[in-house]
Amino acid sequence: MRKARYPEDWIRMQYRQAADPEREIGILAQLCALSRSEIRQIVRDVVPIRSARKKRTYTSAFWTEERVAELVRLRAAGLTQAEVGKKLGCTQVAVSAKECRLRRAE
Repeated sequence: MRKARYPEDWIRMQYRQAADPEREIGILAQLCALSRSEIRQIVRDVVPIRSARKKRTYTSAFWTEERVAELVRLRAAGLTQAEVGKKLGCTQVAVSAKECRLRRAE
C-alpha cells in the first residue's frame, strides 16, 4: 500500500463521522491520493457513527385513527405540540408534520 498524505487515524476519524460513508471513501481517496480499495482497507474495522445510529421513523402505521383523534383532542385542549408528542410517544416534529398533513387533507 502507498503512503497516504494523511495519517491513517485521521482517515478513520473522517470516515467514522461521515454522513454518507460510501461517498466519503471517494472523497478520502482523492484527498489522500489513494485508491478506493486502499481507503476501504484502512477503514475496514471502523463503524460510521451515523450509519450505526438507528433512525426514528414514523410510518403511517404509527398514526392510527385513535392516535390522530387523540392528537386532535389534545391540541384542542391547548397542549403544545411537544406536550402532545410526549403523551403519544413521538417527537414534536412528528406531531407538527402530522398536523400539516391533516390540514392539507381538509
